[in-house]
Amino acid sequence: MALSLALLAPLVGCKDDEGKKPEDGLDRRTMLASVAKEVVAPATAAASSKIAALVTAVEAYTKALGGGDGASERQAAQKSWREAMVAWQHVEVMQLGPAALKTSPGGEGQRDKVYSWPTVSPCAVDQQIENKGYESPTFVEDKLVNVSGFDALEYLLFYAGADNACPSGAAINRDKLWEKIDTAELKRRRADYALVVAKGLAKT
Repeated sequence: MALSLALLAPLVGCKDDEGKKPEDGLDRRTMLASVAKEVVAPATAAASSKIAALVTAVEAYTKALGGGDGASERQAAQKSWREAMVAWQHVEVMQLGPAALKTSPGGEGQRDKVYSWPTVSPCAVDQQIENKGYESPTFVEDKLVNVSGFDALEYLLFYAGADNACPSGAAINRDKLWEKIDTAELKRRRADYALVVAKGLAKT
């Protein structure tokens, strides 16, 4: 999770003008360095570790589908998603550096690539399932944030219905494209897509 290191830079590199101690006696540089070391670093390290474990769990699920229904592996992947999401929530409240909004100092809006809520679209995810857009080598980089990240991954791992979230007028329903995907293939596509998203989280 490359974002974790970038989050530390604004704190560690911060200093008062000419390195002087401010008149109020508070050594802000030392304080911010302490926050980076004792708060930000442990939180981002924990999130990185849990996301790495999530990738492993989803990969095991995709492999299991090659010789069975993968039910237990899917449950393990869901558990790993929950644990990774909890870990990310500790980082979520520290939106600074690249993770901050572009309107903030140093902000690059990278947070949405990890967790875009409330910008979510199950229908958009289903459209990528239908057209196998996730198979593109640059899928995570090229697509809108509402088809990747923790929120899209939650939908892919937890929803097992045979229908989709798009309205009847959407092409996948209007042109009966979704109906051409049988149950086994749908499960496989969701798992393969989930692995792409999980790996994308690990690289962010």
